[in-house]
Order: sequence, then structure tokens, then C-alpha cells
Amino acid sequence: IRAGCREATNDQCIQAAKAAGAHTFISQLPKGYETQVGELGSQVSGGQRQRIMIAMALMCRPDLLIADEPTTALDVSIQAQIISLLKKVCKDRGAAVMLITHDMGVIAEACDRVAVMYAGRIAEIGPVRNVVKQASHPYTVGLMGSILVTAVEHKERPTVGLLNIGEE
Repeated sequence: IRAGCREATNDQCIQAAKAAGAHTFISQLPKGYETQVGELGSQVSGGQRQRIMIAMALMCRPDLLIADEPTTALDVSIQAQIISLLKKVCKDRGAAVMLITHDMGVIAEACDRVAVMYAGRIAEIGPVRNVVKQASHPYTVGLMGSILVTAVEHKERPTVGLLNIGEE
């Protein structure tokens, strides 16, 4: 976790781990916070690896946290936990989170606004609800084919979004 901020104290690392939901499992590792988790975190699960990365990022106290495919290769329940954690980071720390993902289900669940990129350019941009309900670009339509539109219809305004996040 200290790799996120080399001059951080042990207490700051523990606080970041707690904020990222990583403290409990780190404490149970053979050497706790001193445990080497292997090359690219190979000794921990995908969800644990994501929580460690979020804790590392939080060490810098960013105004904007960029999460590139934060839920890829995670099972649905762990995906939900990571999205919930990112929402909590926004709320508790006043930070914005920019999600970069191909998973429109994650976008529909977590974001206020979305920008759909195609061939290096913005193909569509707007509030998630509008883009989901009225997708006009063929690429967006294809992405939408993998989720249920009703996931957005039953949600209150999320606290995590793309481009315009964490504002009340």
C-alpha cells in the first residue's frame, strides 16, 4: 500500500486499507502489512487485489480516482462490493471517480454520466439514463445488448459517475 505514497506512515497505510475495505484480510495474512503478495498480487484474490490498489490510490488523497476496468474478471458479488466501495470513496472523501470500462452494466449501476468512446472519439455523451434509454451509436447499442435496461430505471441518483462524479 505504501507504494501509493512512499513517505506514508504505518497508521496512514492502515487508514487507507480500512477505507478500501482491505484491512481485515491484510491483517490475516501471514505477516500482516509486511506480507509480500507476489508478482502482480498473485497471492491474493482479484477482489483483494482491487482493494489494495484502491488503498494505494487513496494514499495520495486524490481529487480524481481513475479506475480502469476495476471490475473485470471479478464475480458479480465482488463487482458489487468494488462499485459500492468506489461510491463510498466519493461520498466520504469528496473525490470523483472516473470509470473506464466496457461493461455498460457497471456504468448503468454506478455512474451519473457516461461518455462512450469509439475509435478514439466520443461517440455519445450524456446522463447515463439518457444514453441507456436512447443509445444512438451502433457501438453503444452493441454494448447495451449485454445489460438489462431496467437496472437504471429503479435507481436513485448514484454517487459515482463518469466525468461528473460525487456532486450533490
